[in-house]
Amino acid sequence: MVPAGLGPLSFRTAPVSDAPAPVRLAWSADCDLDPQFDSPMLTTLAGLDVDCYVSLGDFPYADNAPGAITRAEYTTRHHALRDDPRVQAVLDRTSLRAIYDDHEVRNDWDLGSWAREPDRHVAALAAWDDFFPLRRADRTGPGVRYRRWRMGAHVEAFL
Repeated sequence: MVPAGLGPLSFRTAPVSDAPAPVRLAWSADCDLDPQFDSPMLTTLAGLDVDCYVSLGDFPYADNAPGAITRAEYTTRHHALRDDPRVQAVLDRTSLRAIYDDHEVRNDWDLGSWAREPDRHVAALAAWDDFFPLRRADRTGPGVRYRRWRMGAHVEAFL
């Protein structure tokens, strides 16, 4: 399902699991649209010829002031990141795999902050699931968002 307002979208199909073809990966973290943290990271990624970009978290920064609280606010942050021309340039060239870190919910979130703000955490992770859905075969357990996948014969990844 494509969230309303996003598109057109494209994707690159991964090589089948026994294909011996080489696979090129790029990875990073911290896609923050705040101008004070501007860097050449996204421009560099867009210039690479890679089969998959792996985001290791903070995609998006949903807790920059004013921090998102509701599912709609988290969804807006996901849209804003993907609508940025620098991010579009990356997404137009390659596929994306991702796992969250902390800023997708709130800075340094943990079980303590979950207990204090359960609705916020549920909203953030529901929005995450909308943008990074898991196929049944990728699931490692109920309610778990870790994922695994293969890209050809030489890459098996776990996030």
